[in-house]
Amino acid sequence: MRADAREHLRLFLLTEWEIAQADLQLLDPLIDEWIDAISKLPSPPGHPSSALHIDEVMPCAEVHIQFQKRVMAKLSHDADRVRSIRDNPVFVVFPRLRNRN
Repeated sequence: MRADAREHLRLFLLTEWEIAQADLQLLDPLIDEWIDAISKLPSPPGHPSSALHIDEVMPCAEVHIQFQKRVMAKLSHDADRVRSIRDNPVFVVFPRLRNRN
């Protein structure tokens, strides 16, 4: 599951944020930190469903925002890319990582 999440996020970075392949390796530690942070969040009470509970979305959103800030800092050598990432309206959350049981 972790390898799938890593590959999915790397694909997102390549396609949606248009991160250069050469820069992608710089971000691998940040990707691992992001997966760890999402995995540690508690699952909200209730029944599993395809809909997300607000108690699940908000903590994931906070982790994603921190990830986005760290990516922009790591890529500070490319001002155009950082501006594009900051202005990108696409939002990514992987709550399924937390449903490991």
